[in-house]
Amino acid sequence: HVRRDHPDFFCTTSEGIRGKRALEWKLIDDLAPRSRFDEVIHERAQAYVEQSDRPADAVGIALTPLQRTVEADRIRYEHLAIEIDRNLDLAAFVISGPQSPLPQTPEDIQAAGASFWPLALARELDDAILHLRFNEGEIGTWSFRSVGDPVRVAEADAILHRHAGHWLVREIVLYWKRTLKRLDVSARSLLVFIEPGSCFAGLLCELVLAADRSYMLDGILEEDGQADLPPASIQLSPLNFGSLPMVNGLTRLQSRFLDATDDFERLQDHIGVPLDAGAAENLGLVTFI
Repeated sequence: HVRRDHPDFFCTTSEGIRGKRALEWKLIDDLAPRSRFDEVIHERAQAYVEQSDRPADAVGIALTPLQRTVEADRIRYEHLAIEIDRNLDLAAFVISGPQSPLPQTPEDIQAAGASFWPLALARELDDAILHLRFNEGEIGTWSFRSVGDPVRVAEADAILHRHAGHWLVREIVLYWKRTLKRLDVSARSLLVFIEPGSCFAGLLCELVLAADRSYMLDGILEEDGQADLPPASIQLSPLNFGSLPMVNGLTRLQSRFLDATDDFERLQDHIGVPLDAGAAENLGLVTFI
């Protein structure tokens, strides 16, 4: 715990404070003389390594360069496309669900490498968030849509949940945790549109919960070519109930139902169940239908 008066003083003094006081005030974790600086860093790093349950001979995944195309008003990745409307100060995200069968075991996930859909999308979304924050500061509204099979997205969630104890799978979930936290603190207006053919299940349902407003279509708009698409639905998974907390330590579901414990608890009865617009509204998961 850091006392609030200490950082207040630190932030208002141009000369800063010396190491001993910074350590006493818990503004730093350790203090080392210059002669032992590298040694102390190595000791601290080694201590963290020894706490890991990752096997010493484990092989990770090489994070190959992202396939990204940046144009004047368009950014494209393999699983994500963004269109920028400068008249509306809007960046419209469209996320694509998995298009092919997913690897089922940690060994298969490792073999799939950086192309494993949950990992690939997390990297693309993280990169896009940073790109827009640093290079498109005037774009104040981000909207999110998704296209794909929600069954396959739910399957991806089930794989991550089933192998949550494996070090590699845990790192992929932590990547999502960090990326969603980055989205939470991006200081943008976030809108989500849930339409026929969308796939907001599990991991992607976190976008619905992170949004300032979410709009879900009840029914089909035949004039928009939606007649052959499945109706809009969202679906919760176990990952929504603890694996992806916000910076405050609460899940987005807990934050939404902070003063409605009964409403939060009954949501667990709907894990894995596709929810149509009426059910999603009744459960408090969307803003408008």
